[in-house]
Amino acid sequence: MDVIKKPFLRLILALVISAGALVLRLYAASSLITDYDESVYVPIALDYANFIREGDLKGLVWYRENLEHPVFQKILYGLVLLTQDPLKEIFPHDLPELTPLNQVDAKPWLLALRQFSALLSAVGIFFLGLLHPAAAVFLGIQTVAIRYTSQAYLESLPTMCILISYYCFVKMIRLADLDLKKWLWLSGSAIFLAGAVASKYPYGLPGLAIGMGWIFHFGSRYKQCAKRVFPPVIAGVISLIFFFMLDPIVWVRSWDRFWESLAFHFNYTGRHYVISAALPYYHALSVLITPVPQKYPEISSAFFIQLDFLIAVLALVGLVRTARREPVVMLWTVLCLVFLIGWQTRWDQHVLIILPALSICAANGLVWLYDYLRSRLHRKQKLQQP
Repeated sequence: MDVIKKPFLRLILALVISAGALVLRLYAASSLITDYDESVYVPIALDYANFIREGDLKGLVWYRENLEHPVFQKILYGLVLLTQDPLKEIFPHDLPELTPLNQVDAKPWLLALRQFSALLSAVGIFFLGLLHPAAAVFLGIQTVAIRYTSQAYLESLPTMCILISYYCFVKMIRLADLDLKKWLWLSGSAIFLAGAVASKYPYGLPGLAIGMGWIFHFGSRYKQCAKRVFPPVIAGVISLIFFFMLDPIVWVRSWDRFWESLAFHFNYTGRHYVISAALPYYHALSVLITPVPQKYPEISSAFFIQLDFLIAVLALVGLVRTARREPVVMLWTVLCLVFLIGWQTRWDQHVLIILPALSICAANGLVWLYDYLRSRLHRKQKLQQP
């Protein structure tokens, strides 16, 4: 994490890496055919845009389409569509599935959301680059990450938020004194954690790992009971408050609507979509090691680099180093891996909850491999000396 010491060089490098990631995503955004869930999220974003344009707060709060997911990213998508020509409704024939972009009547609205999604992803990669330049490169070129953060899906905003939350966490634990600066970094971590969960529930798993990091840090750093207990509790309260603020689903009949939203996912595992797909428990592992163009040749032109397998191998190599140096990332990896293997709904995009942690593990694997080869070379040179 600290190979590059000078903050200015770190900033420049992070900017370069995130700019490269943005270019890859913008190209994919303009090249990928329409995907299944985009025909769901784009019309919903248009509905939110119309609520906002008309000042219809009641409509925004009581809107029930796609209730299973929190609405923070969908509302931001609605704000983005305010930049487009007003439109009352997008019909299925305007946005057919698995269709080249130049044959889609709703292309301007779809492309605006895709480009915004790509930008959010690049911002997250920038913050990762400030901590782990190599990890930012890996996340920037990973084809599954490129695909689902270049489309009008709900992955880019929670990924960005969880990366910023982790960045704030790392900055916080580097400070010894419990002063205003430490409180601000802790609050930032809590707020962006809430933003991730208010966009999609599964990002609560990396959020849980970061929350456990708060508890462990204050519990092991300070002797006074107040300093051990109050900061993580207050951070948790801040997260709850901001989750409530960012997810209008829970503004009215809070518990009932929250449970209805959450319960959908437990019921969904028994639906015919999931049962007919019959994806095996190791499906997520297959997605992580198989570049998108190999699995979906029809969209191969959207990708230039295919190093997913190498990234996965380096992540495996870096697990021990990650566990020793960044236990929160290791916990993040384990929690998400257990979920991806155990949860019966196994869509490809679900692996994005683990990809940032996997990229950090891969960066640690690269450092370990470099140190190992250097030590071997040094030992060989010593043996050859007379």
